[in-house]
Amino acid sequence: MLWLCHSTNRRSFLQEDYTLLTPENVELRYPVAGVGSRLIAATIDYTVLFIGEMVIVSAIVFIVRLLEHFFPAAPNTDQTPMMVALAAFGSVGLGVLLIFFGWWGYFVLFELLWNGQSPGKRLLGIRVVRADGQSVGASTSLVRNLLRAVDVFLLLGVLVMLLDRSSRRLGDFAGGSLVVREPRLVASGLSAVAIPPAPRERIDRFPNPDRLTMQHYILVRDYFARWDRMPRERADALAADLARRLARALDVPLGDVGDANDFLAAAARAFEARHQPRE
Repeated sequence: MLWLCHSTNRRSFLQEDYTLLTPENVELRYPVAGVGSRLIAATIDYTVLFIGEMVIVSAIVFIVRLLEHFFPAAPNTDQTPMMVALAAFGSVGLGVLLIFFGWWGYFVLFELLWNGQSPGKRLLGIRVVRADGQSVGASTSLVRNLLRAVDVFLLLGVLVMLLDRSSRRLGDFAGGSLVVREPRLVASGLSAVAIPPAPRERIDRFPNPDRLTMQHYILVRDYFARWDRMPRERADALAADLARRLARALDVPLGDVGDANDFLAAAARAFEARHQPRE
């Protein structure tokens, strides 16, 4: 069983780490993302959104001009042909809808597809998670992003983040989420667990490795720390259950899982490969 607790971050009185404790009392900390990194990530995302909106507006103008060229007004009159007027009205309406749903759905879409990361968050190495450390779900993402407009208004969200120890904005409070930094390396205290080796080819080709979270790794590691002390049938049943759950989380077809123990070992090694210390 795993649980989350707060621990004061020594680097800043106004920030906290979220800490995962394994049954062996080994700590894996999620450093909470600070206001600065969140603002930079938001700036990147809003820049992407702005560029997308400009592309949409430019496309609408181009379409209208193109229609005016092929369907010019009648001689000696400035009246716009009905076809051009209807097409222009429809294009503008479609553009407004795309901009509205793009602004609101951009973050929800990426948080669900990229396991809590938008392009800006991915570049900054931060991720949205639920307050219990689990991956962010649809309901959490929808709620936190519905309140984004409120947080942006008069920079209210920045003020709330400055006052909160975990740098949460109003949307995070409502959705039960927080933004954490991605771990850069696997804690050395975990190396004692004998995770079976996996072929390098399978590790390199492991599907959707970017969706593997610290929580996934801990569960797999905890299983391998105990499997040799379990009855064989129980260990196999537990491995099969963990492999099924992990495959669903990673969108891997169950038919591609193969041997459950091999799949779990490859998942753990793929996670470790992505979180080695950077030079």
